[in-house]
Amino acid sequence: MSGGAPDCVSVSDYNWEPIPMKERIFASAGAIALAGVLSACAGPKMPPYPLPDEAGLYAITPEDELMRLDGDSRWEVKSWPQRADLNRFTEFVIYDPMIPRDSRTDRSLATIWRVAWLRSEIDSRGFAGPIDGSEWVVAPLDSFIVPATAEPVQGWPGYVHVVPDRPLQPGLYSLKLNRGGRERIARFGVGWNGIDKRRYAARNCVDRYSETGSQYRACADDQVTRQDVSTEGLEITLVDPTRRGTTLVVQGIVTNTTERAKRLPSMRAILLDKAGRRLTNAVIVPRKSDLSAGERLRFRTEIANAPPTTARIDVDFIPMTSAGK
Repeated sequence: MSGGAPDCVSVSDYNWEPIPMKERIFASAGAIALAGVLSACAGPKMPPYPLPDEAGLYAITPEDELMRLDGDSRWEVKSWPQRADLNRFTEFVIYDPMIPRDSRTDRSLATIWRVAWLRSEIDSRGFAGPIDGSEWVVAPLDSFIVPATAEPVQGWPGYVHVVPDRPLQPGLYSLKLNRGGRERIARFGVGWNGIDKRRYAARNCVDRYSETGSQYRACADDQVTRQDVSTEGLEITLVDPTRRGTTLVVQGIVTNTTERAKRLPSMRAILLDKAGRRLTNAVIVPRKSDLSAGERLRFRTEIANAPPTTARIDVDFIPMTSAGK
């Protein structure tokens, strides 16, 4: 060292203390402390926000810390309570050494999507059935993309700063890095712990068309119209379920309380845990397709390998839809 100035160092030369990201979601803003060292060097200037030393997707907290957003499935479940409650003005930093050095400001480099609720799978006949997999999906529709600027950090190859164009509304989101056909994806929430999730699902609802595999359509789209198969006046009464080993027997009665015949659609039994989280579901096909006025019909289904953490069962009707031209 000469004249009291520190020697110039690179990020790789600096003695960083490894951060076990799979055990923590907050990375210290110690990267900022390095700015004093780098300011005396001829190297790139440290930006006014922390940079991670481990590849991944991060949120910048109000305390100028880095909150890790992506990880393995176990880690994601454990860290979700913190990642679900970011504030509306959150900005993001992504680090991936494979990001091209000559990257420029590009809205497609990293994108933020509002996560949609998947109402049903539509088959080739235009009828709705139970969903396969998660009920929360990223639907690549223009109405679900969040306008944001993704800008490479000047002088720091591999880093991208992502800033939403406007404050994020409370809800569920997905941050995606798009590069060379490969993606990094992380899910987070903004005030998610305190919002009415049923209302959010109703406002952000899509159907998936199984014939094409990944084509989505917003539930509010005028091209999808309801058939006249209203379930109004059909009441479901459940009988206490019984267990036989790992098999759960779900049964009950459907009653037509109206004074006219009603068409009877299939039903869906949804198994939930104590926290109200969906575990699995099963389709119940009734023995009759119509019920006359005042008629009652018993139903019964067996769910094999039912999760032992099942605490509640909800049964509802599966809506039938017809795809428009």
